[in-house]
Amino acid sequence: MLSLNLYELRKAKGITQSHLAEILGVSFQTISKWETGAAMPDVKYIIEIARFFEVSTDQVLGLKPIESEYYSRRTEGAQYWDNKLSYIYSSRVDLWNTDYMEFLIKQVWKLQKAADILDFGCGNGYLAEIMMPLMPKGSTYTGIDISRTMIEDGKSRFREKEFKTTFECRDGYEYGAKGKYDVVVCQAFLRELSDPKKMLKNMLAALKPGGLIICIEVNRELDNAGIYIDGLDYASILATDLQRTYWKTEYEKRDRDYAIGMRLPFLLKSLGVRDIEVRLQDKVKFANPDESVNYHKLQTAYLKEKGWEADDTESEELARKTLMNRGLTKEEAQQVIHIWSQEKEKIREGKAFLKTTGFVITFGWKGAENQ
Repeated sequence: MLSLNLYELRKAKGITQSHLAEILGVSFQTISKWETGAAMPDVKYIIEIARFFEVSTDQVLGLKPIESEYYSRRTEGAQYWDNKLSYIYSSRVDLWNTDYMEFLIKQVWKLQKAADILDFGCGNGYLAEIMMPLMPKGSTYTGIDISRTMIEDGKSRFREKEFKTTFECRDGYEYGAKGKYDVVVCQAFLRELSDPKKMLKNMLAALKPGGLIICIEVNRELDNAGIYIDGLDYASILATDLQRTYWKTEYEKRDRDYAIGMRLPFLLKSLGVRDIEVRLQDKVKFANPDESVNYHKLQTAYLKEKGWEADDTESEELARKTLMNRGLTKEEAQQVIHIWSQEKEKIREGKAFLKTTGFVITFGWKGAENQ
């Protein structure tokens, strides 16, 4: 860990190995060995390095994160999602109970006549697959997403469907439809954005007067608590306090909102939405190895969703760097990674597991203040 931090400290200050070697009174070959991990400096040099770079010795040693510039994974950008098609497919396996969606459409939202639906951040159209067969005849679906890869896959998947679908590669922040749709919906979309309130304004602008807005969003605290794996202690695998550190950092940096599912009713209220209601999605996946076919489907999907199909030291190192960049110490980051490794090992072994998403379903109707 010292090699990584020494290199980063030197590059941030803009000095060469030779310059640092001259300051410390050693050869540049010695600096090179320290940076590659081939050798470790004596304590006196660690103290001198910390003093020179104005950091703590723990930061030099990688025990605490260096206060470097925060970097975003840019999850609201097309480039990120163009590489996530496999993730979308695996994370949507058995995501909804169809009977509950039917209950929402017919009994809760009372969509009893043909409606034009607009899906923000549609991905490859998963919601169309779930909702449209249950909608009144003559209903239409339009999906917009910033990722061309997602849009093209959506077009391909729905080309032969009996209901009318349209897919457009558009940035939701810039979408300009005004009062055109009866229903505007999103799923697992707002949590990836730097400015969800701005996106909600655009969603409301696309609604007809009195139209219905539906936001199906993850709350990370609920999602985190919704995993149980046979053979692991439930309390030990949650690590909520540790994970809350990086969730909170991402929120404070206007990167991603870990609690958007809980904040949505308040955001919609502030935007003039009326008759707001909140429900929880009822789907809970139980992967039982005694039911081999279904278990294999859920096991494969979960491992792909997490990127756990194979052991990958490089991915673990990236995860460690990301966690430390978001405020965790080296020890805390390693603890979180160890927990994830335990989960991966048990599921790859074929242990039974239970998983729910923590989806919070918030909906309401466009009021006069929005028009």
